[in-house]
Amino acid sequence: MEKMNSEKIRVLLVDDEEGFRSAIARRLGKRGIFPMQAGSGEECLEILGVEPVDVVVLDVKMPGIGGIETLKIIRTSHANVQVILLTGNVAVSDGVEGIKSGAFDYLTKPVEIDHLHTKIMQAFDIRKLQQEQEKEREYRAKLEKKWLKQSALWPLEPCPPVLHMK
Repeated sequence: MEKMNSEKIRVLLVDDEEGFRSAIARRLGKRGIFPMQAGSGEECLEILGVEPVDVVVLDVKMPGIGGIETLKIIRTSHANVQVILLTGNVAVSDGVEGIKSGAFDYLTKPVEIDHLHTKIMQAFDIRKLQQEQEKEREYRAKLEKKWLKQSALWPLEPCPPVLHMK
């Protein structure tokens, strides 16, 4: 199985079913992804407040703060984190609502582990691209600031012609 730099991906797996969550975490571990785990939307948000995360794999139906509400909070406070929703409900409405709320994608349970792994890798690629674009914006802003500072030192009026001594 291909690991594709998976060790660098910071994944948070959120599901209230501990057995399911642990099994998915083990299976992802065999593919080189070692996710942090949370049992609720509240715990997910606590972890996001203290740990850097690239991709959240989030169950839709959970007691307390549900997956869709958790997603909406993530979008406002951790906008660059990619979220993949998991739903045991085959109703497309949960997935559609999740996509409209900013989820990267949604998958139905039981989830095929290779498909989930592929989606995590795709979401991580988008996260890396966003980070590269942010660095590029910062670099351009730095260059622009430097250019403006230098241009302020240049004279606004043309210099008098230089007289040549013969």
